[in-house]
Amino acid sequence: MVRKARERYAMPITHVVVDLLHESTQADGPGRGRMVAPERRMRVFAAAAYDEALAIQSGGFRDRPVPGDGGSGVWVSDRPPSGSEGDSWVVFAVDVPEDVAAGYARGEGPEGRRYLMPAELLNRMGPVQQDDFSE
Repeated sequence: MVRKARERYAMPITHVVVDLLHESTQADGPGRGRMVAPERRMRVFAAAAYDEALAIQSGGFRDRPVPGDGGSGVWVSDRPPSGSEGDSWVVFAVDVPEDVAAGYARGEGPEGRRYLMPAELLNRMGPVQQDDFSE
């Protein structure tokens, strides 16, 4: 594509390739040129019934109270639900920073590590990616 652009247009074309994983640096400040570790992200999954999924898609996630816990949030897992035949779920996937997710960890379950995250956080990390795992 770069070669075609150079052939077609009379102006100079500069092609820059950046590998953010290995080449992340600070542009300003006293530590300029110093390597900075890239932010590690993880994907979390929230399963919802069809009607709830439509509400999430149009208005975002909403905090739900956790009975007996006193807290509220959105239950997510580090693995998509496996489900059983006949289950119909819409699964939302959101990428969040690993260090942020760690603060909301609530243990392991059959569907992987579970987190109770604030809806505001999940909505801010969006846009929501949606996968339909039902068949």
